[in-house]
Amino acid sequence: MGDVDAQDWNLKRSSEDMLAYYTDLFSKADSTENSYIILQHDHRLDSVNLVPQIASIVKSNGFTIVSMDEYLG
Repeated sequence: MGDVDAQDWNLKRSSEDMLAYYTDLFSKADSTENSYIILQHDHRLDSVNLVPQIASIVKSNGFTIVSMDEYLG
C-alpha cells in the first residue's frame, strides 16, 4: 500500500540502515514535485521507535506529514 518501503519487516536491516534509506531518499527528492506514502510496520519495536527520527528527516527536507485522509482528499 505504500510507495516507500525501508524494509523494516526484514530483520536483517538495522535501524541505521533504515534511517540511511530515508535520509538518502528524502535528500534527493523535491518536496514541490514528489509525494510519498510511507509503509511502516508496528510489529517491530525498533521500527516504531524510529518514527520521530524519520519524521524529522522528512520535515527537514521540506516535506509535510499528513494523514491518509488528508492526502487522499
